[in-house]
Amino acid sequence: MLSPRSGGQDRRGAVPRKTGPHGVAPVQVAFLGTGNLAQRVVEACLRDSILRPDSFVVTARRPQRIRELADLGWRVEDNLTAVAEASTIVVGVQPAEIAPLLAEVRPRLGPEKLLVTLTGGATPSALAPYLPPGTRLVCASMHGYTRARGLIALCASQAAGAEDLARVRLLVGPIANEFMDVTEAQLDAVAVFYGCLGAQFFLFVEGVLQGARFAGVAPALARDLALAAVASCVDEMRLTEEHPAVLRDSSCTPGGLAVAGIQVLERRGARSAVADAMAEIMARVRALQAKPADP
Repeated sequence: MLSPRSGGQDRRGAVPRKTGPHGVAPVQVAFLGTGNLAQRVVEACLRDSILRPDSFVVTARRPQRIRELADLGWRVEDNLTAVAEASTIVVGVQPAEIAPLLAEVRPRLGPEKLLVTLTGGATPSALAPYLPPGTRLVCASMHGYTRARGLIALCASQAAGAEDLARVRLLVGPIANEFMDVTEAQLDAVAVFYGCLGAQFFLFVEGVLQGARFAGVAPALARDLALAAVASCVDEMRLTEEHPAVLRDSSCTPGGLAVAGIQVLERRGARSAVADAMAEIMARVRALQAKPADP
């Protein structure tokens, strides 16, 4: 089992360790395709004592990335070795890479192992053709930010049980401030409107800061004011549950400053551009899921 955060200690203050047949602590978790998001999970678990340095293994495809992970002092293995040794397999590759990866490690998977995906848009039914029957699978959808905690949506396959979901919550808990159990049909919406929306938000704030520079406003002041404005808008939406159009109108004085800015955004098609971006991301998610399986 993964170590609880409070972890028991012996009289010398050391955390007791279960060992394998050769006196070596068994590998509990394998992280396949250890990119930025998976690295963030590992670092948070080490910080909170959920994982020990000898209780996990990582993999990567590019030689440079392998060297980077090794420089962190982490054990790096090939995919098949990592899967064979671990009881929990965490997949962190990009959507287009997940099918070939699962096809590669399929001979080492089975009902005795828990498979967790961090790949946006991955669903149990889409991955089923690449997995042995009875594979316990939990798809976790989250944002890709590097430091902030956020919501993590979980969708389990029929073979996964309550203990599996609890294990995943423990493993990714250090980077979460909220969990949401969703159906497979809802998982796409989470990937699009939560997992990807943050990038669109950052682009908007980037435009705000660029406008501030044009107007001669100090960047630090503009950033603080923008964050305060966004936080206020979020609070207003949560408190009132009003439609954004109603809240926008209530924020504008006829002929005022906000209206002048809204007029420019409307002329440039800002609202339509955002809607088109969300539709494009959803189409991309569904196209990846619809790719013919070739296990």
